[in-house]
Amino acid sequence: MIGMFFIFYILGGYLLFLVAFSQIHDVAVRFGWLGLLR
Repeated sequence: MIGMFFIFYILGGYLLFLVAFSQIHDVAVRFGWLGLLR
């Protein structure tokens, strides 16, 4: 039981990290393009 909860906890945190990283990367790329266009 505890092992299953631990695995789900790690997977959930990893997925949240991937989503947050992809959003931050998207915003950084957009600002980067704006900087290049200027």
